[in-house]
Amino acid sequence: MKNRRRLATLFLGLVLLMSGCWDARDVDKLAFPLCAGYDVHRGDKQGPDWVDVTTLIPNLSPEAPNKLHVQTLSERTTAYARNPRTYYDADEYLPGINRVLILGYDLARHGYTNYIDTLGRVPGISGTMLFAVAQGRAEEIIKTPAKDYQNNGFYLIILLGEAQKKSFIPTVRGFEMFVNLAPGKNPVLPVVKKDKNKIIIGGAALFRKDKLIYLCNTDETRTMMMLRGIKAKGYYPFQLQGDGKGEQKGTVFIGNRRKVKVVRQGNQYTYYINIKLHGVVVEHLNHAQTLDQECVDCIERSIANKVEGECQRFLAKMQNELKTDCIDINKYALAKWRRELTPVIDSEEFIQNARIEVKAEVALENAGESL
Repeated sequence: MKNRRRLATLFLGLVLLMSGCWDARDVDKLAFPLCAGYDVHRGDKQGPDWVDVTTLIPNLSPEAPNKLHVQTLSERTTAYARNPRTYYDADEYLPGINRVLILGYDLARHGYTNYIDTLGRVPGISGTMLFAVAQGRAEEIIKTPAKDYQNNGFYLIILLGEAQKKSFIPTVRGFEMFVNLAPGKNPVLPVVKKDKNKIIIGGAALFRKDKLIYLCNTDETRTMMMLRGIKAKGYYPFQLQGDGKGEQKGTVFIGNRRKVKVVRQGNQYTYYINIKLHGVVVEHLNHAQTLDQECVDCIERSIANKVEGECQRFLAKMQNELKTDCIDINKYALAKWRRELTPVIDSEEFIQNARIEVKAEVALENAGESL
């Protein structure tokens, strides 16, 4: 009899546990932010360090007349900007669902560390969140509607998440924002801007630690990506003179990778960067010249020379004007001589006095096959 009672009690307990989650809530009672933007405060709030936090939240309630809720809240810190929402929003706000974070230009110039500190402290916030810098205010990017997409949040997720697969634009995740603050490293971020009534990618933002120092256009971004060794795929134009058969021009679709070697002679550090490009000819506009192997070899040499020239111009700007390792090479010297170089690796003089030699190698196929 006692065994039957025990079994009945156990069975009843299992039935209760199988009934579902005790703290379950309907999704239309939750606020899922898709993207957010941080800006230096523009208004009459107290203190110069206040921040404007703009969020885009789809309204999941089927009875709601508005399917999207976009709002800007101003507070003294980014995390505390969630507090005013608790006084008037019946839904539970879940910041861990956020997929995209846009940093305003002025905020990025000021330094982003204090503004994203909360993202590294809350376990529920994903380290795979996509990051970008706005050429202007992030608020304007978030509030610009995207045509042909359900909302601007989904558009930004696809635009930034797929960028590196089809162009020489970096795709940057949240964890990289913290990793690239380590000695010998500096972050880069894609730049988004408003062009008439749509949001487009405008290049890349270069940082010295957490402070924005320079905005690259798309051509400079492509060169930076090749030098930095961020693997991507994209289109590249070529143009060269044919041997008595007129000018040749067209387009190749290429992927990139790099190898870096560093040597030392006393206090002189020399970096050897080997950029390898592999791809296909997707356009050749001189039909008087057959696209045979000899022609492909000429195109390869032309592209290699052009890439090397672009790299040298970028390096001159980087060493003489920016005075910052924007191409992620100091980590190689730090790996060999860490104890000695840690105190000086991030100084302007170290990268400015380094010798950097670049060689590009190009391998093309004369058929439009995929990489």
